[in-house]
Amino acid sequence: MRSFPLGDLIDRQIRLSYDDSHYLYLVRDGDTVFYVGQSTDPIHRMHEHIGLAIHDPRFGDDLGGMIGENYPESRDWILELYTIADCADFVVEQYSEEIAAKFKRGLARMLAEEEDYRPGLVNTSEKALMRHFRACLNVANAVYESSIPERYTRRRHEHFVAERALARTRNIGFPKRVHKIRTDLESWIEKHANMTLAESTMRVFNQILDELEALEDDLS
Repeated sequence: MRSFPLGDLIDRQIRLSYDDSHYLYLVRDGDTVFYVGQSTDPIHRMHEHIGLAIHDPRFGDDLGGMIGENYPESRDWILELYTIADCADFVVEQYSEEIAAKFKRGLARMLAEEEDYRPGLVNTSEKALMRHFRACLNVANAVYESSIPERYTRRRHEHFVAERALARTRNIGFPKRVHKIRTDLESWIEKHANMTLAESTMRVFNQILDELEALEDDLS
C-alpha cells in the first residue's frame, strides 16, 4: 500500500510507473473514508474526480465536490493506493470462506502469470475495501449505511443558502434591485440619524445615494 497527501496529487507531484499494479484507491481524512475506487491509472482517475472542483465544487463529481468544498483543508487528506494482494485480508474478512479461497487461488495464478484473473479480483477487492472502510460516498452501491460527517458538509449548506439568496435577488430584476439597495440605504441612514457619523462617512453615503438615483433614472 502506498499513500500520499492529496495536496501532492493536486500539485501533480505524484508519478507512478507504467506497470504499477496499484489498481485500488481510497481517499480518507483520518478515520473517515470518503471513497473507494478502481482504475488502471488511479492518479489520472483522481484528477478526473476533482476536475475544477478546487475552484468551484460544482465542477467535480461527488468525490471531487467534497474535496473542493473542503479546500484547502482537503489538501491534507490522504490518497491510499492498494494492489490486489494488499486487499487479500479484507476479502477474507468480508466474504465467505468459499469466495475468499477462490480469490486466493486466482491471485496465486495471476502472480504466477498463468492466467489474467485481474478484472474479477479487482472487483472483489474494491467491494471488500468499501465494506471494511464503510466509504461514505459509495453508499449507492453498498450493503452498509455510512453518512458523511456534518463537519464536511457545512460549507455545502453555506453555498446552498448563499446561492438561494442570490437567486431570490436576481428574480426581482435589476432595476428593482437598484431601487431596493437605495431604499435600504436610506432607511439605514434614517434609523441611525441620532448617531454621530463622521462627515466623510456621510459624504460617501450621499454620493452612493446620488449614483443609485441616477442609475434608477437611466433604467426607467
